[in-house]
Amino acid sequence: MLSLCYTGPMLSNLHPDFKIQGITCRLKASAPHLSREDVEGEVQNLHHKLTEAYGELGRGELKQLDMLQPFVRYFKQFKKTYHLFLQLESFVHKNRPLPFITPLVTAYFLTELETGVLASAHDLDKIVPELSLEKAVGNEKLTLLSGEERTAPPGDALLKDAEGLLTCVIQGQDTRTLLGPKSRNAAYFVYGPPGVGDQTLDQALRILSGHLKSWYGEAVHIEDIEKQG
Repeated sequence: MLSLCYTGPMLSNLHPDFKIQGITCRLKASAPHLSREDVEGEVQNLHHKLTEAYGELGRGELKQLDMLQPFVRYFKQFKKTYHLFLQLESFVHKNRPLPFITPLVTAYFLTELETGVLASAHDLDKIVPELSLEKAVGNEKLTLLSGEERTAPPGDALLKDAEGLLTCVIQGQDTRTLLGPKSRNAAYFVYGPPGVGDQTLDQALRILSGHLKSWYGEAVHIEDIEKQG
């Protein structure tokens, strides 16, 4: 079982209420190879649900949604905009199709849009144990999917493995462990800055797991990532 340790300069020095939870997902040999068409039904169901709930709201009103507020406040500390409300606006008002890589990625996209909870998705086979949650010093580098290299802001939350950075909450995921079309096993994490409760993170992971089970049935094995320290 993969475990997560709180090590290094303790995150609680600045953010005593910061939370993280995670699960792993392993596809069995019997798991089907699914296409965009196989998951599109759940994508459209969520689009209909969110359009009914938020279709009349403008950008400013979306940003004020209760589910987004703890993340908006956390990002504002670093003079950044919480990107998820812009993605929600695009999905609800413009009906822009979600990029399709693999259902393992689609499940995480849908979970973020439905819950407003920041998440990250990684290829489990590319993670080198052990995992740790640390506070950024400010010199940690990561490479985004665009190829751009960025530096973690001091005080931000970092998820690392034995080889380096997986995720910087403010800047995003490093490319080393990104899920790809051939990925069969995944690790998912949900992040909770102050104001986000354990129940919210639990719910997000249940929703994510529900998508995976809907598509793969008995051919997927999901388990919690143990927290230590």
